Amino acid sequence: MILAVKQPFNMRRSAINPLSNLRGSEGFMNKTFNTLSLLVVSSFAFISVDAFASSPTCQIDTGGVKPFSLMTADQPITVDPGTPDGTVVKHWDFGEFLPSMRISCTTNGEYYDFPDGFNGELWMALYLINNAVMIPVKGWGFTSNSGLYLKLYLKPLSVSGATVTNGYPPAELVSGKAMNETYPIGTKADSVAFQFGGQYNDNKTAWLYDPTKNYAVQAMAADLIKNGTVAYDGMPVMIGSQLRFDLENMNSGSTSVYVNLGTGVYISQSSCSLVDKRQTVQLPDYTKQSTGGFPKEGDHVPFDLSFSCGAAFSNLDITFTDANVGGSSEDYLNVFNAQNNKVIDGLGVKLFDTAGSAIQIGEKVHTGSVNEGVSSHRFYAAMTQTAAKVLSDGQNFSGDVTAKADITMTYY
Repeated sequence: MILAVKQPFNMRRSAINPLSNLRGSEGFMNKTFNTLSLLVVSSFAFISVDAFASSPTCQIDTGGVKPFSLMTADQPITVDPGTPDGTVVKHWDFGEFLPSMRISCTTNGEYYDFPDGFNGELWMALYLINNAVMIPVKGWGFTSNSGLYLKLYLKPLSVSGATVTNGYPPAELVSGKAMNETYPIGTKADSVAFQFGGQYNDNKTAWLYDPTKNYAVQAMAADLIKNGTVAYDGMPVMIGSQLRFDLENMNSGSTSVYVNLGTGVYISQSSCSLVDKRQTVQLPDYTKQSTGGFPKEGDHVPFDLSFSCGAAFSNLDITFTDANVGGSSEDYLNVFNAQNNKVIDGLGVKLFDTAGSAIQIGEKVHTGSVNEGVSSHRFYAAMTQTAAKVLSDGQNFSGDVTAKADITMTYY
């Protein structure tokens, strides 16, 4: 039996300045927060919070996408302690982070009396990442790990294209932005791709916003950046589970929209690899049986898997999967004719763990902790007759056979 190794996969803060390139930026009030608080992750795709009654509101609909929700403890991101500061240790492209963010604004079908000086334009700006402003200059967002930061990127995708009378364009790109271009977010102004124009009454004292016209679509990508000393404590790193966007240029009050991205990711200090990446286990000859109960097992042959790990891990899981394309079984590896690679019916290879318990193919085997350096774990394999007849292409078979397994290691 040949055991072919299938090794596992291996994952930025800024002062906020008023928007200077948008009409009506004089109405913006700069705020500063310097605290990082714990997050409560909601199951909603977006949350809109009205700052005062009857005010315009905006929504950001992500379609329920939460890019961090599938990144569990057994899928850690490897970050070695010696990784140079500034290194991107994980990148989420636009297609896998927030591929479609539909921003829309409304006054719920009514004209709203804005404060004096309002010029008809509204926009949404990213203000907080994990309840904290971005780091000045670098434009990195805080995470709950002091050695890891989040950098976000923006790509404008589309606008509504609607036209109105007695009003500004319902949705248009802001100055300096172009469709389908990538923009790193370093300041609040960088995070703004679109502005939304309202319909006005005869004397421009009241304004109407319609979500079927005042909408646009953008996407966001992200980098996880190592900078400083990374904490390896087995706890998930909150890396933007909540983004806060503020509705701006109303001259009075504000509306915040929270985009929830799922739980955090787990960080692994180093990686493990198999010492022998193509190991052969020689099983003894097996004499087929035609009577009695089945399955019948041959000799249990031991084999050791040796791992080289750059650090100690609390858990090391091993998964055996059938490497051949001729089908799979939950109980056995498929057996093939060594001469023509055709599947053999009535035979399989059974695998067992250190204690001699049967291993289910495709399911994780928990081996416990693993130390830094090289260590080994013992398994067993046995040729097993599963039926009274052993056939190849419907004919009785005798001869050499092979089986092959891929091995995936998961460590955390």
